[in-house]
Amino acid sequence: MREPPFNLLPRPRPVALTGRRVLVLGLGDTGLSVARWIEHQGGTVRVADTRESPPRRDDFAGELHTGPFSAALLQSIDLLCLSPGLPLADPLVQKALQLDIPVVGDIELFAWHVRQKSRVLAVTGTNGKSTVTALTGHLLRKAGLDCEVAGNIGPAVLDASLRRTRPPAAWVLELSSYQLETTWSLDPDAAAMLNLTEDHLDRYAGLAEYGAAKARIFIGSGIQVLNRGDRRSLAMAQSGRARIT
Repeated sequence: MREPPFNLLPRPRPVALTGRRVLVLGLGDTGLSVARWIEHQGGTVRVADTRESPPRRDDFAGELHTGPFSAALLQSIDLLCLSPGLPLADPLVQKALQLDIPVVGDIELFAWHVRQKSRVLAVTGTNGKSTVTALTGHLLRKAGLDCEVAGNIGPAVLDASLRRTRPPAAWVLELSSYQLETTWSLDPDAAAMLNLTEDHLDRYAGLAEYGAAKARIFIGSGIQVLNRGDRRSLAMAQSGRARIT
């Protein structure tokens, strides 16, 4: 198998966002949450979406470019934040990488600026991840813990963070393969890989590449939670790490 393109990305260095000029690609729920977060952190935001009427257009009052992407969007940009629905193969993303502009997603921004204050439990898999994420949050709350459920399940993790006045004891995050492609620094205290079946093969070269994106949930040193009934998930386990099956 060829090396997946997301594993070839240079790992960006965490930076403070104050005074940074950030290009956000995509103005759906995640893109809007990133734009709000960057503005809250003191950065300057430029948003672009190939759709003439992106779904959250009316909720964003800042600089917005619609229609086909052009290289001019990268002018004076310090950081590019990619919405999950946009692939790394997009020509504008590739141009940014050629110009040494770091490319990240919303989960990486969360890891830089929020994650250190709380425990993090992360869940991925082809099927069942929303149910497991919601159930985990429910069990933690029943145990008396202040927790926040967010990520792919909704709300977007940066929106959830902005709404809070203090950090929760734990975050329970549902993460898609798309989100994991641009995530390096999350290092969850425990990460669960539920199962792997054929999906999103319009984006990935095959099942192995799709699985490699999912396996990025185990970047770090936390406990690995694996489905003993799913051989593909078990094969993702990293040696020398605690695991639960």
